[in-house]
Amino acid sequence: MKHAFFHLIVGVLFFIAPPLQATTNTLPAEERLALKDLARVLLLLGDDFGFFETITDQEVLAELLKIPLPPAYPRELECASIIGQLTDQNLLTEIVKNDPSDVFRATAIEKLTDQTLLAEIAKNDPSDYVRATAIKKLTDQTLLAEIVKNDPSDDSRTVAIEKLTDQTLLAEIAKNNPSNSERFIAVKRLTDVNTLTEIANIDSNEKIRQFANLKAHLLTLDIKELIAILTAERNWKTWDEDTIRKEIAIALITDPKTLTEVVFASDESDVYKYAIEKITDPNTLIKIAMTHPEGPARIVATQKLTHQALLTEIALTDESKYVRQIAIEKLTDQTALSRIACVDESESVRQIAVRKLTDQVTLAKIAMSNDTEHIRGLAIMKLHNQALLEHIATNNA
Repeated sequence: MKHAFFHLIVGVLFFIAPPLQATTNTLPAEERLALKDLARVLLLLGDDFGFFETITDQEVLAELLKIPLPPAYPRELECASIIGQLTDQNLLTEIVKNDPSDVFRATAIEKLTDQTLLAEIAKNDPSDYVRATAIKKLTDQTLLAEIVKNDPSDDSRTVAIEKLTDQTLLAEIAKNNPSNSERFIAVKRLTDVNTLTEIANIDSNEKIRQFANLKAHLLTLDIKELIAILTAERNWKTWDEDTIRKEIAIALITDPKTLTEVVFASDESDVYKYAIEKITDPNTLIKIAMTHPEGPARIVATQKLTHQALLTEIALTDESKYVRQIAIEKLTDQTALSRIACVDESESVRQIAVRKLTDQVTLAKIAMSNDTEHIRGLAIMKLHNQALLEHIATNNA
């Protein structure tokens, strides 16, 4: 017997279907009010069906954030989901400047593009978490160096160093910063052999001296020698040193053909995944996504693909449900999504496909016949066709 909540959802959607039909457009006042009523319920009970992720109307999203709720009800996850749908820079700016929630401000910052405003937040927001989020989006090298010197938060300073590319500024931090961890991060980003050799001789920390010395040495090797390091088996007696050596070696390789060779030659996931991240050639990524024997490698490559036909093939044929899930997340082809939603053996894969479906007939079929209550509920949440909703309500009573 189907859960009563299933019928409740059908009934609610039967009456508010018109507003759902227009969630991507500006809504009339009556429909906006109905949408807010449903949103209030989901803010109280939780948005398990991902309803807020279907709304793109910026005015509606802004109004949803203003819905008053009793203080006893936590709403951070749901409201953060709403903010994540915002693209209006003025609305995002208002949240960043005025909202008391660190989570909401940080979520809004993720969507901000104004470097001047990001710089202001990175320097002045009272929350370490919010400042660090803003720093991740900064590009001004001088400002990043200033943050490293002046920010009271370890996390903020660390993020700033990781964003630095200016070798002069990195060298200054690597030589003079009082923090061992911050000097080490700077040293990892240095590429000048002479500077690294100097640090290897003078730094007070043994770990930093060893790393600087090893990196200075690896910078003098040719490609064949670097590949040999990456494909060599680890020695358990020198495991930590081998790990560091491989980490440096893969960072130093930039040639696409060499990176591809490493991807297929190495049996270590941290090595081949990092190599794939550095590859941009579409044909190479396709080859990895379609033929690499290891699922984690196929996942990383699939994440970088955009070609719908290839993503469809991967979503339908890959033996790993995790790879299929990644492919489906990037799919927009409704025919392919419909097929996957109906036939994939994995419930989690079918759920993702249903979330991306808009075809009303297919959604109705899933809502009527799928064996899993959660998937039926997801399908109903996506329906706006009144006739189909009435049919479901009548035949599932």
